[in-house]
Amino acid sequence: MNGVDYSLTVLKREGLRITPQRTDIVKLLAGEKRKLSVQQVYRAIVKRHPGISLDTVYRTLATLAQLGLVSQINMQGGDHLYEFQGVNHHHHAVCLSCGESVCMDECPFPQAFFKSLEQKRFRVQSHAFEVYGYCAKCQGPGE
Repeated sequence: MNGVDYSLTVLKREGLRITPQRTDIVKLLAGEKRKLSVQQVYRAIVKRHPGISLDTVYRTLATLAQLGLVSQINMQGGDHLYEFQGVNHHHHAVCLSCGESVCMDECPFPQAFFKSLEQKRFRVQSHAFEVYGYCAKCQGPGE
């Protein structure tokens, strides 16, 4: 099952309607190599769905992030970028200077962490973890 089909299956399983707008937002993010802002998603989607509101895009991205289908990257200034995850859960290291983000191949939280929360009757819906620092380009030579 590809990432888009998996995402739509998760939406259905959670009792959410599979609207053309939601489907197109999932497909847009799945087809992008770069991370997108809410405004970039909105500008791309409004071309296909002229009646869609910016608020609908915000809510859809929040829902997809909550379900773990989209990664919300929290930038230092309050902005967010979104990246399709599908079945490939991962986290990011974000440059404080240029905003470039690097994908970390694995989740730093061991499964035992989540199991211990379950034993305490806490059901995790999602989690986020970002590391902030400076990329090689922004460090300058010799740093």
